[in-house]
Amino acid sequence: MNVVLAKTETGRALSDIFAIAGDRLPGVGKVADIRRQAFEAYERVGLPHRRIEDWKYTDLRVLMREVLPLAAPPDAAALARAGTALKPHTIKGVRRLVLVDGVFAAKLSETADLEKGLGIRTLREVLEAGDTSLHAQLFAPDNSDSMVALNSAMMTDGLVIEVADGAVLTQPLHIVHIASGAAPSAMFTRSLLKLGKAASATLVESYIAANGAKAYQVHDSLVVSIGDGARLDHVRLIEDSREAFNISSSVVTLGAHAHLNTFGMTSGSSASRGLPRRDQRCQFAQWPPARRHHAVSRSCGAELRQP
Repeated sequence: MNVVLAKTETGRALSDIFAIAGDRLPGVGKVADIRRQAFEAYERVGLPHRRIEDWKYTDLRVLMREVLPLAAPPDAAALARAGTALKPHTIKGVRRLVLVDGVFAAKLSETADLEKGLGIRTLREVLEAGDTSLHAQLFAPDNSDSMVALNSAMMTDGLVIEVADGAVLTQPLHIVHIASGAAPSAMFTRSLLKLGKAASATLVESYIAANGAKAYQVHDSLVVSIGDGARLDHVRLIEDSREAFNISSSVVTLGAHAHLNTFGMTSGSSASRGLPRRDQRCQFAQWPPARRHHAVSRSCGAELRQP
């Protein structure tokens, strides 16, 4: 394997970092096996490059060159910096769910008085509880894409959001990813959103940085299941540091007569990437239009059931 793919800038092999991070990665037994298989899949390929068609315009071997070490869990000072960074990005009337350095921050989030039909848990809680009923969806992304595989191996936390059949949420959900550390590091998160039949919801995702956070990497994955006749409106706002990299993926399962609108806006990061998948059932847009090193944020249509 190319040296630049095997080691971080500190000289430590990424495989060593994966081994050291083992105690911080939730899930044992089958989950641990899935993580190991996913990491092995990443090691076989390494960072994607322009000779891979899906990555033709986002050659990470040239742009990013390496995967940074896993971000440390946020301490009190990090949470304070995150809270300060959050204030100018507050959106009135939404339910805020905050991840700081890849870890759910309960004190900065709003999880009380949930609307009828809405359930919210953390990814860590689900994996540590051994809830195998969600494994098929949480690990739905296969390992054919090395960056999705790396996310499966290294994800530390995220949200698991379930909306019951027929539930129409009046309050949008706002997942905020905040990088707080000054030291170069990587964050790996994965969230699952399940909309039941004829349900409706709005999801906003924001990526921001606290003062002093500059050179970091965001590796996020969103898995969405939209039931028959259900509707999701999705907005993604990338406001990362100019030196940051945002490498994200989304896998969307659409039921019969389901509908998804998605819009992305990028105003930060050195390079941003969302793995695109499209289908006639989806409407998507991005502003500004995709430019050099900024691929179209997100689209949809991963798995379709016939109406």
